[in-house]
Amino acid sequence: MLMDYLKRGSYNSFFFGLSSAIVRALNFLFLPYLLSQISLEEFGIWEFYQMLFSYGTLLLSSYAATGMIRFFLLYKDNSLKQMQAIGNSFLASFLGACATIFTALILYYGNVAPARAEYIVIISTSIAFFTLFSMVLAYIRMHEKVVWYLVLFCGQNIIATMLTLLGVAAGYRLRALWYANVFSFIIFLPLFIRIWIRHRAYSYEIFKQQITYSLPLLIYSFLYTSFLSIDRWFIQQNQGYEALGTYALLWRFGALFQFVAIAIMDTWPLLIFNAQKERDGQLLIAQLMRSFCIAIATVGLYAMIGSYAGIMYFFPVKYNFLTAYLPSFFIPLVCLEIARVLQAGFALATRTNYIPLIGAIIVPLQALFLYFTSWHGLWGIFLANSTSFIIYGAISHKISNALYPLSFSLFSVTKILSVFGICIAVAHLCISYRLNFLFIFFGVGLLWPILIFTTNIITQLEQKKLGKFMRRLVIKNLKYICPPMKNYNNKPLESLLYLRTDICAEELTAGGSVTHTLGVIDGFKNRGTKVIIASCAMPTILQEKYSNDFIRLKVSRIFIFLRWKLNYLRWRLESFFSTFFFARSLRLYFKKNSFDLIYQRYSLLNATGVLLSVRYKIPLILEYNSSEVWQFDQLAPKNWFKFNWLARLIEEINLEYAQTIVVVSQALKDDLVIKGFDSAKILVNPNGVDANLYDPEKLIDKRNQIRSELSIEDRFVFGFVGTFSFWHGIETIADMIPDVIKKIPRAHFLLIGDGILKPYIENEIKRTSSSSNVTLTGLVNAQIAREYLAACDAFLCPTQQMPDGTRFFGSPTKMFEYLSMGKPIIASNLEQITELMNPSLINPQPGTKLELENKLGILVDPKNLSGFIDAAIILATASFTEIQMINKNSRDKAILNYSWQKNVDSIILFLCNR
Repeated sequence: MLMDYLKRGSYNSFFFGLSSAIVRALNFLFLPYLLSQISLEEFGIWEFYQMLFSYGTLLLSSYAATGMIRFFLLYKDNSLKQMQAIGNSFLASFLGACATIFTALILYYGNVAPARAEYIVIISTSIAFFTLFSMVLAYIRMHEKVVWYLVLFCGQNIIATMLTLLGVAAGYRLRALWYANVFSFIIFLPLFIRIWIRHRAYSYEIFKQQITYSLPLLIYSFLYTSFLSIDRWFIQQNQGYEALGTYALLWRFGALFQFVAIAIMDTWPLLIFNAQKERDGQLLIAQLMRSFCIAIATVGLYAMIGSYAGIMYFFPVKYNFLTAYLPSFFIPLVCLEIARVLQAGFALATRTNYIPLIGAIIVPLQALFLYFTSWHGLWGIFLANSTSFIIYGAISHKISNALYPLSFSLFSVTKILSVFGICIAVAHLCISYRLNFLFIFFGVGLLWPILIFTTNIITQLEQKKLGKFMRRLVIKNLKYICPPMKNYNNKPLESLLYLRTDICAEELTAGGSVTHTLGVIDGFKNRGTKVIIASCAMPTILQEKYSNDFIRLKVSRIFIFLRWKLNYLRWRLESFFSTFFFARSLRLYFKKNSFDLIYQRYSLLNATGVLLSVRYKIPLILEYNSSEVWQFDQLAPKNWFKFNWLARLIEEINLEYAQTIVVVSQALKDDLVIKGFDSAKILVNPNGVDANLYDPEKLIDKRNQIRSELSIEDRFVFGFVGTFSFWHGIETIADMIPDVIKKIPRAHFLLIGDGILKPYIENEIKRTSSSSNVTLTGLVNAQIAREYLAACDAFLCPTQQMPDGTRFFGSPTKMFEYLSMGKPIIASNLEQITELMNPSLINPQPGTKLELENKLGILVDPKNLSGFIDAAIILATASFTEIQMINKNSRDKAILNYSWQKNVDSIILFLCNR
């Protein structure tokens, strides 16, 4: 539910913020020209008189708009009362605008106004028409018509900017800034009248409620404007208009944050008023409060970084002096907006009378702080404002929480502001040493999300939900900017680029992934397709077998300084940057070669295939054997160097951009479909085997030789090949060995491979005195492993469920090799293994009559240790005829269904049928 609300809020805020960004970008574009035509002192004078505009607009528009929105939502089920609430607010704003102009004219013609009386009149007129225009914007915002808001807000500002430029060019100087605003607001007056006419309904009772609710807000608006204005008065009095002009220039950059913050806060009442009606509404509102505080701090931080970039790239000489002030300048801005979030209890309780009281306490306190610190220049102003607004937030939270109890503590805000302060301090340090913008962006911009996630400011559940939401948002925008390739055009497949990018597999010489890689490459080559292999994994094997078509990919060792305990971080960083290194090194091959497809074996933190697919408009086939993020989360050290949030993003980018996803099991496809990926582009394609290599007849001599060397000629040999890892059933094998050899002394276990659990099984063998019945070969290459398999009489595959309860998603290569070797198999009754072993005996009991005709072996429940022991005893005591029946069935199934050529043919057929 929280993510639904945040998604709705972020959608609205995006358009509100986009409007502000467009307006500020337009202002920045013409700011150098304006300052070349008017002096810094005149700019300070304009800033000083803008205080009157700020006071007036907040006084007239904020209370009317807030009252309209609040009672429009309150009477959600009564359209007449909604219309009356709107009519009341529009009438009140119109009367207030008329009163403002009338008062200004009296002051002007009665000679009551000060020397610059013209400025007073034109500002009052601007306030009046802005009030009417702001009611139109509030009405549109209330109905969440965000596109119309964007058009009107940007349209008014574009008109005002153009008129200002014309006025300044014509020599009107300061007057041009104010007259342009007035005329830009007047243009939209017919829209105000039209909406008002459509809502010509009024209610005195509702008006009294609106006044009761809004009058304290009217006073608060005056005080809130004082927060943002009183410092200007102190600067002007103590340092003059030129210093105020400098402060005004800072505000040109701070306004970017303020407008985005206003955009965020504009969505705030819509969300909390609706959340109040939900079940567990208080908890939801507390979560929203934390999310909004983080959002405001995030906007402040990145607005500061963006402001620094804008100055350094566009005004590196003229405004360079402002960069020293930037980090400190944004601290009070963020504190003030967070204080507004902490006032949620006032709005929810509809008792707003305490808000002006708090403001009445803080404004004098702020003035007192400014009196003692403003002599120290802008630094003193920043310190006084920051201190005042922190106190303001604490008092607001205390009182509003008493009116409407919420489960949101000040401790959460303290953590957010502490992390924000750390990032600001780092930014200040970088700017002091005049570091490049990129250092600040990566040093501060990336430090912020890392600290947010690692300091537990948000819960783990929220981290996952927020991470998922942000990843989908990033991917959605990426797909819009860089559309993925469409379906394969069914032309003959003449050339293919095979990518393998897992840098951790550089020295790999054996295992299921080696077999799979060679099988797929040979399958495409046997179809007559030219295959160029680009790989950083298993280079020795690929170079020997495909020397003319092999490209070795390498990562520049730019992080070689990270060693010892930080070596894990180095590997992660190199995995991430490998995308760019590999894509860059392959660009020359794309100039010389034309590829019909890119086939990538997905690896952690790498998106080389996506980059090449988008750049050269070539469809991407992604071989997805499992979630690498999940695997490394299970096996890797528990530290933040995992960068799982980034790894998940890259994994989802790969899956979204792939034209076809090839998975090895139905469990993997089901998992991807649950995650929201298109089922139509996912092919379930189990692993395979080269039956010519795994042919027991061709290996008969090696069988006899090995059995003789190991002195096991008269033994019944159970074989296992694979990685000695947790879910491969190594513990089950270790537990069954002593019981099997106790009942069948001639039984022998030939265990081929190595891994994390090898020391465990070695200790168990010693402990149970089983060494004479067990051979551990260690890690051997594929050819020797094949010869060892030929020496066996039966095979073991006691695969276990995943440690965290995840469905077993594998397609064990060993199972296909077992089948091709034509020997009986004892395996776990689990997912795809069950499919491969169909038909088989399931949990048979020793001593019963066994129907072995057409069977492939024995299936046992994964946790049933006694079942594996019984199965081993059954096979070891079975007759030669029974064993031979199983042998023939196994090999026939492997040849008929699971060749690598059939695997590749399935991929091509799937591509052509999409």
